[in-house]
This record gives sequence, structure tokens and C-alpha cells, in this order.
Amino acid sequence: MAPLDPRLLATFVVLAEELHFGRAARRLFLAQPAVTQRLQRLERQLGVMLIVRTRHDVSLTPAGRAILPYARQAVSAADAVARAARESSSAGGATLRLGLSPGVHYLAERALAELSDVRVEALADNTGVISREVAAGRLDLGFGFATDAIPGMRREPLCDEPAIV
Repeated sequence: MAPLDPRLLATFVVLAEELHFGRAARRLFLAQPAVTQRLQRLERQLGVMLIVRTRHDVSLTPAGRAILPYARQAVSAADAVARAARESSSAGGATLRLGLSPGVHYLAERALAELSDVRVEALADNTGVISREVAAGRLDLGFGFATDAIPGMRREPLCDEPAIV
């Protein structure tokens, strides 16, 4: 037997709750024929009828009633897997809110090269703006050129850069 597609199970669960193809389709944001097709694919995969449909009634078969609790668990588990994947990809372990002043990207690359599993959200702006964003707590770290310290910000010199005019 092929692995069951969670979308087919989700369609069955919603249809079992609604006992109406039109309402199930609206809840699933699908066209009604798509709900029918998904149900038929699931029934073919399982080798049993799950839903009895007449002109005036939609009801679960004994097999449909038997698998409904397990289908709900499977849909819940699939949702949990998707949620965990989203959370881990968006968190990536940790998020570093970084400010970069023009011309300092090479310093940031060297300083951040040792970090792994860190997601970086970067803001590029002038050193004054970066400093204020760090001081306000909207950035965790900023790379810029020498500026006066402002309350809420600590300066750490990384290197001396010769400049020419």
C-alpha cells in the first residue's frame, strides 16, 4: 500500500465532520469535485468505502467510523510536523538582528563566520541609524564606523582602518 497523503485524510476528516460535500469544500478551500476526487483516491488506497452519498444524505460507513479517530490523529500529527518544520526553519536555532553600515560587510563576514545555525536578519543603513537601532533594542548587533557611544549601546573596536582622501 502506498503511503497515505495527509491531504486525503484531512479531506476525509472534514467531510466526516460536515457530512456535506459543499460545506467540506468551502472549509478546505477546494472545489466540490476536488473533495470527491480526494475521497475516491483515499477509498481506493484503503480498499474500502468510507462515505455513503445519496441525493439527500451523506453518512459514514462502518469503515469510515472505524478509521475516523485514527485519521484525526494522523492529520493532527501531520499538522504538528509542518508546524515544527516552519518554526525550526524560521528560528534556525537563533535569530541575530544585525545592522550593517556600508563598507563594513567584510568585517561582519569575518566575525560571523564561526556561527552556525543562526538566522541573520540584516538592516543596511548608516552608522548613526544602526547605533540608534542597537540602543533601542531593535538590533542585537551593529557593524559600523567610529561613532560616539550612546546610552544603551556598548562599543567594541574591531580594527583600525586607514582612510585616504
